Amino acid sequence: MTSVNFDQTKSGAGGPLPGNPTFIRDRNGQTLFFVRGPRHRGYVVPDARHEWTLRDAAERFTTIDRVFGWTLVPPFVVSIIAIGGPHSVAAIAALTAIIATSGIGKVIERKWFFGELVAGLERVEPIDVVGRRRQFIALALVAVAYFSFVAWQVWQAIQSNPN
Repeated sequence: MTSVNFDQTKSGAGGPLPGNPTFIRDRNGQTLFFVRGPRHRGYVVPDARHEWTLRDAAERFTTIDRVFGWTLVPPFVVSIIAIGGPHSVAAIAALTAIIATSGIGKVIERKWFFGELVAGLERVEPIDVVGRRRQFIALALVAVAYFSFVAWQVWQAIQSNPN
């Protein structure tokens, strides 16, 4: 597995976005492809044909991912609005299902679009290790806050129902 530092790379204007399929050319001129962005492991692209195929898949993935994401917005908003109402426990269950669907959907999407294309390619370590740590800490804090809120809502529902 090849190791590359973030300082040893050249990227486009503004730099790559975390979580998006990203192509970076290292100082040696090799093209590196990061399916989940530079905060996660990537692959060395061996030739122009592989690069073209991966770029095409990345473009299609981005389009489908946007459509998938936008289809989850209305039920997400309705669930959030319903949390304060009489069916708050059902709204929280729906919200949790929407979040789980989104996460599972992303994993399946990435596997479907890139699984066979990156099979057998040389792996490289993440190049934005600091960003990865920050992302993990932020996600952990959000998860703790969300699960605390869910537990509090369930506790409130149990307390208000004497049965």
